[in-house]
Amino acid sequence: MADSMSRRRSVWLHATSRPVFRDDDVKCLDEAAKLGSMRAAAEHLNVEPSSVSRRIAKLEGDVGLPLFEKGRHKIQLTEAGQLLCKYYRTRLSERQDLLSSLDDFRSHRKGAVTVAGGEGFVMDILTPALAEFTETHPDVFIALQTSLSVHEVMGMVIEDQAHFGLVFDPEDDPRIRRRMSIEQPLKAIVPWSNPLSKRKSVCLRDLQGHRLCLSQSVRLNEIFFNAQKHEGVQLSCTLASSSIALLREYVARGIGITIMSDISFTRELLEKRVVSVPIENPILKASSAAIITRARRQLPPTALALLRTVESHMTQWQKLFMYGKPPGETAAGKERGTLKDVDGRGTARSTAKGMP
Repeated sequence: MADSMSRRRSVWLHATSRPVFRDDDVKCLDEAAKLGSMRAAAEHLNVEPSSVSRRIAKLEGDVGLPLFEKGRHKIQLTEAGQLLCKYYRTRLSERQDLLSSLDDFRSHRKGAVTVAGGEGFVMDILTPALAEFTETHPDVFIALQTSLSVHEVMGMVIEDQAHFGLVFDPEDDPRIRRRMSIEQPLKAIVPWSNPLSKRKSVCLRDLQGHRLCLSQSVRLNEIFFNAQKHEGVQLSCTLASSSIALLREYVARGIGITIMSDISFTRELLEKRVVSVPIENPILKASSAAIITRARRQLPPTALALLRTVESHMTQWQKLFMYGKPPGETAAGKERGTLKDVDGRGTARSTAKGMP
């Protein structure tokens, strides 16, 4: 009788006790999932593959659930494995934020912020936003990672390597939150001397015969390929570059034309060096620019303050270019008012009717 009660008590305790596991073991699982195999995780962690295998096996024993699907060539996490890795990454992010705050106290700084973004956002969105922010937050350290692809920016945000990012047409991802998004259709950016500059709109077929230069951005090329397929046309380019600055100068000097969003050519449009011509293609019209953060991440106050400053500048840009027609965008802009010069911090001022 006593033995029976003891066994029942033992079973009850086992069923109701919570699993105890080590974060270092979860780290092995997380690295294996990210890199695709236990061997790759072992090389990254500088340990023997058998050590990673033992730790993951121990973790499965501690949790009492399978954490990855057996028999696959590449590590594929189960739902339980995904929950553990999500827990680990959140805890790691919170620890990094804590250590960063402690470092700030020790060095008498008032915060550190990391921002990731594509080159096209730097000159006309980030630069004036940073100029305004540093006036009121002179002791904040800012790390700016630019010239990154859309996937690189999203990866940095997801892995908490950046507090927020600025990207062109990001793909939907449940791990990403779009804090702000504005329409940014891809247009034909042409010199004022080009005959296309007099057109209210064009189609891709109209660009044949012109010296076309394109960005080497993977995301832009994907959109451009689908747009050509939709229209049943295939364009050839004479120059491909990963540098937005080079493309801006290439078009402004009258050497060729490109397909890009207004946000990447803000200064050239304001200075009337180029013209932005809409392209009648639903795929090119559907593009957008966005400010993103990791979903459910609570940003430190300093990072949140900078993010809101960038949002404010992007909103100003949107109002100017949506309601105040940039001077390089077709003759219709002259009737609705023109954007005047750029102030000392690079912020466009407008005299367009109806604008504040």
